[in-house]
Amino acid sequence: MPENIDEKFTSETLIKFIENNALKDIASINISSDEENKIDFKCVHTWYLETEKLIRILANIIPSTMAQPINQLRYAGHHILKATIGDQDKSSSNLIEAYKHCKRAYYDSLDLYVFHMSDVFRSKASLLLLPDKALEDKIIQHLEGFTKLRLDSEDRIKYYNNVSQTLLVGLSLISDINKKLKEAGITDELLSNKSILIRNLNTLTEENRKLKQDYNNLDLNVKASLQAADAKQSRKFAYLSIFLMVVTAGSILFQGFFTAELLTPKSESLLTVKNLPTLSSDLSPMKNAGSLTTSATENKNSK
Repeated sequence: MPENIDEKFTSETLIKFIENNALKDIASINISSDEENKIDFKCVHTWYLETEKLIRILANIIPSTMAQPINQLRYAGHHILKATIGDQDKSSSNLIEAYKHCKRAYYDSLDLYVFHMSDVFRSKASLLLLPDKALEDKIIQHLEGFTKLRLDSEDRIKYYNNVSQTLLVGLSLISDINKKLKEAGITDELLSNKSILIRNLNTLTEENRKLKQDYNNLDLNVKASLQAADAKQSRKFAYLSIFLMVVTAGSILFQGFFTAELLTPKSESLLTVKNLPTLSSDLSPMKNAGSLTTSATENKNSK
């Protein structure tokens, strides 16, 4: 169960217990895969008790149910029971499986511890009204130590053995943070409410991301549809323009041809060169009449 930061000395008591009772070097009880035939009940018993001890302590200090490590121990117990009632070959194989489950439970417990150290720095330390720079530096240095251990360790047993040796320091840092939170009036209830708010915020953030993604997809689809419609409309206008140009050109040619050949007025056609002799003969009587009129006028004036 999670640690109650309002209960005094709980963390200190557990840290003292792990200091006095936990195995300091799990590498000393490790058996490599090449030597699995050496695994016996005593070996499994030691790993089982050390793992159970670690789970009990961490479950009361870090906010985790430790479900995964506990399940691994349950699987180990299942194989131990089968080893007690089977023949020699089956007993040996079940002890090997139990040993592996115990180790997996131990490793999972330490992974949860490392994760919680990061969570302490991200969440709990940020809640302090007056940040403790020295404490934050210790936590950062402790976290960087995990990275260095992972890079420097040649195999898993060496890495987890080294991590287990940092438990006292790490759990002490967690205890210091919890004390300062208590002094600031920050209780488990407030931390729980903050966790709920953070989960709700994460949910809303994810939903907002999905809505933005849907909006972007819809926007792309709309733009593609508009572009297709514009292209179709442009083709229609192009065809219409070509049609109107052809009609206009035909109209101009038609007008010019029929104006010249068929629609010229009769009065204008009479003025053509070939009709000039006819016009001259038609106008002659008019010219003679005009001459007679002019002569009569002149005779009258002379008198």
